[in-house]
Amino acid sequence: MIIRNIEFKHKKDALAYFKNIVNSYKPIQTINENDFKDLVELIENHPDKEEKIVCGIKKNQVIEVRYKTKCFELIRKDGSTEVFSYRKRINGESNPLAKFRKTCSETISEDLRNVTMNKENR
Repeated sequence: MIIRNIEFKHKKDALAYFKNIVNSYKPIQTINENDFKDLVELIENHPDKEEKIVCGIKKNQVIEVRYKTKCFELIRKDGSTEVFSYRKRINGESNPLAKFRKTCSETISEDLRNVTMNKENR
């Protein structure tokens, strides 16, 4: 994988590179121009780039999502936003079984957390 003349021989190298970028910002902080260019190039190579870009990207920022995980948020020129996972883009799509497991886990995660909290409070 090549992003703006940086060649990543292994996925882990690209993942580490973008992880370093996302972790160098505080939540709701807009990323700088060089990091923006790297992220846009990663998006440009996305199979669904038209859906991601739509009317153009105004800026990217880092946000916190579930469990205080940091990720990128695309802010388009029309004001719409979308969370963008560099991990998914670099690793590719999950197989159907992995997607099913993730969906099941996300569906019951709140219930599991409540059961655990109730046990601890007894």
